[in-house]
Amino acid sequence: MALTVSTVLVGALLQGVAFPAAADGGRLPGAPGAGKPVEGGTADVKPRKLDRSPRTPEKAPKAEWIEGGRAVVDLSGLAGRGGDKSGRALTAEGLPVSLLPAPPSTRQGKGSQAAPTGSVPMGKAEVRVLDRNVTERAGVDGLLFTVTPEARKAGARGTSGDAGVRVDYSRFAQAFGGGYASRLQLVELPACALTSPGKPACRRGKPVGAKNDTEKQTLTAHAVTLRAGAATVLAAAPAAFGEKGDYKATSLSPSSTWKTDLNSGAFSWSYNIPVPDVPGG
Repeated sequence: MALTVSTVLVGALLQGVAFPAAADGGRLPGAPGAGKPVEGGTADVKPRKLDRSPRTPEKAPKAEWIEGGRAVVDLSGLAGRGGDKSGRALTAEGLPVSLLPAPPSTRQGKGSQAAPTGSVPMGKAEVRVLDRNVTERAGVDGLLFTVTPEARKAGARGTSGDAGVRVDYSRFAQAFGGGYASRLQLVELPACALTSPGKPACRRGKPVGAKNDTEKQTLTAHAVTLRAGAATVLAAAPAAFGEKGDYKATSLSPSSTWKTDLNSGAFSWSYNIPVPDVPGG
């Protein structure tokens, strides 16, 4: 009797499942067709062209620093005949520095840190290029030099005045990367840059209005004030940005947070990852 009841209950629970009959060709009804095959062939594959140039330069960039030197120039050549400022350029012998006549238009020159006096310096001046040790101690990644007109003598004409300054940086144009040559500028430093280079105030220079000709690799300032008996400290050093890009350091801000539980020693770290909004809210 128990066996009969079990058989009846099991039979009542079973339900028949009807499977649809396969259509012609073995395809289920409602299924998409496989489509019509398209004839094809094997195409010729051309190898990818590889750039065989080295990832880094095979040779180190060419740079030749001046190991220091001095030269004396006669400033009277800046005035020309009759003191009309139609003089010639004066090149310091053996040094990449030249002094030029300051044109009258620079009396209110744009970008000049010191207002030109309009007078032509007279007498002689010493041009001195500092060696690499002094230059590096002053924090200058370029050329550091001074121009010192001779001190005024009793009864003599003053030697203070304005003069243009040109620096030929072709010998060290490739000393650094990052568009170094295009970022060069002329900076006037305080005199203590030579005696106390460790002081921050002595490294703080003022840019002098100058034109950087990257083709001729020259840096030219039309008007720099020269003072009798005092050294004008100048440097051809790179700015943080130039025509080829901006190389200033970006600001850093915390992008993640972390926490430590001193009781349990548990450590948690979280980083905010913004995600786009879901369409439709």
